[in-house]
Amino acid sequence: MIRAIRDFFNHAFLNFLSVVTIAFAVLTFSAFLLFLLNADRLIHEWMGELRIMAYLERLPPGKGPDLSARIRAMDGVMTARYISRQEGLKRFREKLGAQSSLLDHLPENPLPDAVEIRLLPGPGFWNRIPELARRVSLLDGVADVEYGRQWLHRLFAVLRIFRLTAFGLGILFFPAAVFFTANTVRLILHARQEEIEIMRLVGASDAFIKDPFYLQSLFTGGAGGALGLAGLAAAFHYFVRRAGIQMVDGMVRFEFLPPQFLLMILTGSVLIGWFGCFISLRQFLRRPS
Repeated sequence: MIRAIRDFFNHAFLNFLSVVTIAFAVLTFSAFLLFLLNADRLIHEWMGELRIMAYLERLPPGKGPDLSARIRAMDGVMTARYISRQEGLKRFREKLGAQSSLLDHLPENPLPDAVEIRLLPGPGFWNRIPELARRVSLLDGVADVEYGRQWLHRLFAVLRIFRLTAFGLGILFFPAAVFFTANTVRLILHARQEEIEIMRLVGASDAFIKDPFYLQSLFTGGAGGALGLAGLAAAFHYFVRRAGIQMVDGMVRFEFLPPQFLLMILTGSVLIGWFGCFISLRQFLRRPS
């Protein structure tokens, strides 16, 4: 352990570059992961709030509630509530608040009767929305169905891009960080080549030579991972405080990476250091058979 610490500071600049490289890889990958986890959590919260609105044609009295009952009986529907034109206008007035007087000049109520539909949560929730909307639109008496189709398509397109980007960054940065760590260890090995040869001549085992390098690389990987996560945490809390996004009572609320993800990322960064060291030592200390 003492030899590993001494060697680390003897080649501080090279090891510092390795730490910074791993930290940058961890920071970039973790930032995308943080976005995806928060987006996924918000989407699951929105499941309980999402509504499909079926706007009805002018129907005879009593037909609207009957149509609502038919929709309620469909597979995957949790609730289907009939909203009359009068109730819809009342809701609209409440949303307008102080500006509700603008509606007093309307010659008649412009809103149609509607059915507010909520889906049962569960697997395939988002895929079931378009299919249910299509089935509802085919019912006699339904004029139009609205569920934010374009908004959903754009949201999932953005999430798909971010998932692919995070996956691509993981594939790109992991070997890059391993390669840089391996080169750092290789440079240190060449700088100490004469010392290592003397150690071999006096009978030092490969394990005795390797162990300080492995400990040094494990520390480098762990330090890089910790530095990257610390940078992400600082940026996250600054962003939340500065933008005023951390809200309560049903407002938007972002959360940092959970402990299990932090542990996985730190473990991955330590493995980067170990694997880079393993590659260099295997090449440098390979003895002829």
